[in-house]
Amino acid sequence: MHSFNWLFKFLVRIHPKNRYERLTLAEKAKANAVRVPKGHVALYVGKEEKRYEVPVKYLSLRSFKEVLAQSQPNELDIKNDGPIVLPCTTEAFNMLLREAKAYYRSNCAF
Repeated sequence: MHSFNWLFKFLVRIHPKNRYERLTLAEKAKANAVRVPKGHVALYVGKEEKRYEVPVKYLSLRSFKEVLAQSQPNELDIKNDGPIVLPCTTEAFNMLLREAKAYYRSNCAF
């Protein structure tokens, strides 16, 4: 027990409390950024902006292209600084996801 007290006091001297600085808002946003699995894209749907992680291959489907085109007032840019928010309802988007899953299941079956 005595050795742990010595170790604790030693570590406190090495790392003083005032060594840490506050993060800027940009640094906080970057630190809190949510990661997306490889091969997926994060989409936010509806007024409540519910988050979905959608496989990138779904974006090549015509129905997804139409919904994406509605979400952007101008053409899609290569660089997008903010989240992709789709204007449809979550119910409509869930139906779109079911159709995409069924399409890839039927066309990718061996």
